[in-house]
Amino acid sequence: MSGSTTLPRLPDGLTGGGLLQSYWVGVVPLAAAVLVALVWLGSRRKRGRSWRRAVAYGTVGVLFAVMGVAGMANAYVGYVPNFTAAARLVGLPDSAVRSLPFLGGSAGSSGNVSTVALADAAGAVPSSTMWIYTPSGYDTPGNKTRYPVIYLLHGYRGGAADWFAAGGIDTVMDELIKSGAMPPAIVVAPDMNGGGQRDTEGLNVVGGPQIANYLTKTVPAWVDSHLRTKPDPSSRVIGGMSAGGYAALNLGLLHQKTFGAIIALEPYGDPGSGGLAALGGDRAAFAANSPSTYIPTMTMTRPPAVFIDAGGNSGAATTIERIANQLRGRGLPVHFQVEPGQGHTWKEAQAGIPYGLLYVAKQLGW
Repeated sequence: MSGSTTLPRLPDGLTGGGLLQSYWVGVVPLAAAVLVALVWLGSRRKRGRSWRRAVAYGTVGVLFAVMGVAGMANAYVGYVPNFTAAARLVGLPDSAVRSLPFLGGSAGSSGNVSTVALADAAGAVPSSTMWIYTPSGYDTPGNKTRYPVIYLLHGYRGGAADWFAAGGIDTVMDELIKSGAMPPAIVVAPDMNGGGQRDTEGLNVVGGPQIANYLTKTVPAWVDSHLRTKPDPSSRVIGGMSAGGYAALNLGLLHQKTFGAIIALEPYGDPGSGGLAALGGDRAAFAANSPSTYIPTMTMTRPPAVFIDAGGNSGAATTIERIANQLRGRGLPVHFQVEPGQGHTWKEAQAGIPYGLLYVAKQLGW
């Protein structure tokens, strides 16, 4: 299928294209760093040498230069698209975010964003924050409606907050639901690091946290018991970007009785060196968790619908399309899409996630 799904236009500055993604945020500090250097050189000619003055000018210049480089990098990657994202990434409670209208984004969100701490002692998974979006009307007194759930996984390095900061998923959901493009649904973004910044690739780590079990059993079980969900595969989607895209593809295919659809943004066909390390160097386990290896021969008990997305400038679009074609060859409903001009970044994920949501919602008959 081609990427021809029609979407309502998302407001600028909420998920992508905000002030902090502008290259001017990097250009202005870099220009200031150059100006500081020129002023110091001029001052040096007039007043002679002074180590104190050199240190002062140097400190200010380096500070501006660092700000400029960070701004340029963020403009390319899109990790901090707006001030709402920045507030969430530094751990500011969402209640505080909503109380500051100048932050934008969730301050005007009609859905509700909350966090809970969830551990799995039996699986050696320490308590970690899980982000949850519930749609407008969920908390209305007397409402007994049950909702489908979309589980979204972050990349490496990253954390559970990423889909609500860099991905602005609450705003995306609000916009799609209000437009009538998709029905109300719950979004859950768990942490798959297993403590700190561990590259688990969503796998059961040998001698460590059992992340695959956590994501496919512990998290869904908690969600189904604490939220009003539709607890069946046709009402569960697993998705993610980069390492989370691979994990969503792998876990969605291996757990077809749990998830009815997959949204894989910037995925890859195997867990890479980080995954091999997590598996203790076990090559057989590596192959068993490599979709590009097992898709041709795996048993399809309940074939999921799959949305796969790649950046046109990522250099991996051809490889990712090959995975899509493998899935099509097994008879799965697959939509492969390329985001023109995008690399392997959060800006690509921001561009692709609305299409993925609409595709799986339609395929699952929501």
